[in-house]
Amino acid sequence: MQQQLSPARVVLLSPEELQDIVGASVRRALADVLRTMQTKDVMTEAEAAEYLGFAPNTLRQWRTEGVGPRYCNPTGSVRYRRDALDAWLASGAAATAAPRRPRS
Repeated sequence: MQQQLSPARVVLLSPEELQDIVGASVRRALADVLRTMQTKDVMTEAEAAEYLGFAPNTLRQWRTEGVGPRYCNPTGSVRYRRDALDAWLASGAAATAAPRRPRS
């Protein structure tokens, strides 16, 4: 006995809608993968930078600009909690440093 296939349905999406759908799926998948990784709960700046895939200087710059993942400074040394890094990634926050302004 042969199965009948249902007719194909066409869904029209704007580029922005498609970007939102794909972006949300990627953020969820990335957050799930990062959650399953065996890492420390509290990381140094260098460890957090490696975890996120950025240079430590990028994290420093973001801190001075008031952007990027949340951090704490309990003993004069910057520390990042893994759950804060994961939340920042899952939020879809900009994953690139802000463009530099030309010096005058």
